[in-house]
Amino acid sequence: MGLSCTDCEMGTGFAVLGRSGSFVDLVEQPAGAPPAMTFTWAQDVAPYL
Repeated sequence: MGLSCTDCEMGTGFAVLGRSGSFVDLVEQPAGAPPAMTFTWAQDVAPYL
């Protein structure tokens, strides 16, 4: 996809497994029109910190 991708979507995850952390990133380019993005840091992360 490279840096020229203008409609790519990215998701991330983190888990603690025992005494180690595990990270994952997923980057994809939608086959059709990308869906509306609804994630916000203030609503979806900050309340759980």
